[in-house]
Amino acid sequence: MKINLLPVLGLLMVALPLNAMIENKISINGISAYVTGFNDAQSDKNPDATTARFTLRDNPSKKCWEFRVWNLQANSLDLSSGLDVTLGTDIELQFQKYPNGDPQGVRWIYIQGADLRGFTYSDVTDTIDMKIRPIAPARTTGHPMSHTAALGIIFYYSGMASAPITYSPPVALGTVFLDDLQMPQHPSSSLLWGRAVRIDGIDNEPVRLDYIFGSTYADRWNLNLNDFRGYLDGQPSAPGFSASLPAKPSNALDMGRPGETFVHIVSTAHKFSPHDFQFGVFRPAPMFTGIQREPSGARVSWVPDTSRKYQLQYFSSLAGTVHILATNLSGSSYLDTTIGAAPFRFYRLREE
Repeated sequence: MKINLLPVLGLLMVALPLNAMIENKISINGISAYVTGFNDAQSDKNPDATTARFTLRDNPSKKCWEFRVWNLQANSLDLSSGLDVTLGTDIELQFQKYPNGDPQGVRWIYIQGADLRGFTYSDVTDTIDMKIRPIAPARTTGHPMSHTAALGIIFYYSGMASAPITYSPPVALGTVFLDDLQMPQHPSSSLLWGRAVRIDGIDNEPVRLDYIFGSTYADRWNLNLNDFRGYLDGQPSAPGFSASLPAKPSNALDMGRPGETFVHIVSTAHKFSPHDFQFGVFRPAPMFTGIQREPSGARVSWVPDTSRKYQLQYFSSLAGTVHILATNLSGSSYLDTTIGAAPFRFYRLREE
């Protein structure tokens, strides 16, 4: 979910992340996982050292749930040999998710080390169903993780309790190691409507990212899927970086909404440490133009986009509680009659 924030008096507030996004319930080829705790589930109660095991674990530090295929006894992600996962063979996965619109809804999904064969994001059964085919992505010898085959899925959570997710999340597939992924940091990512991820790996190591966006996401924010593009730190081109135009994906996708369409963007890079990979549309944030005292309160003004609706919030202090003044605003100003004799107040304008 993209939220444009603009500070008054130099203030920018962000919501604190929650610690869970999907439930610790997974099914592999129709067999339910063994739950070891609220934040941990694995495919076997007593795994041994010669078989690959599936785990789903909460990672609050990265604001995500992590699904991994690894050998628990050896603590290894190496799938190159001696395991019960066959590269090139489909695996059916099902994850139980929080209901769509819940503050703990999935924000976006990143898949590494597997081809996506089918994907269904269901609001009816509150599940995410995937059919994936493990592959062995090539790695340079300089990478600190030297194994040549690994598989994992990251479910990033929203962390915005005041703005629950109400659309199907974008899906990304890539050849970069999951441990090299970070939350976006480049300033331009705050102006992106779409999805961004930061990659901090090895320079000149090739990486490919495939992003899939659906019309439900685009319609939610009044975007045109054909306007979606790939960027690197806000630039459409850079040395060693390229991105395709949006095209219809070949994957079997179903977000549980009749008539939904999708676009697929592919980017490649050979010098990416570290950069923000961005996919979507850049659009300016709403801009405040002033705040002025009036007899009955304080009038906050901004430059509106007539196709958008806004929510105006305020804070009494830097660490203060978020208060919602008004919603569904389409004009260029709002009179805050609650300010009273307060000597100062911080405002935030957010697109709904």
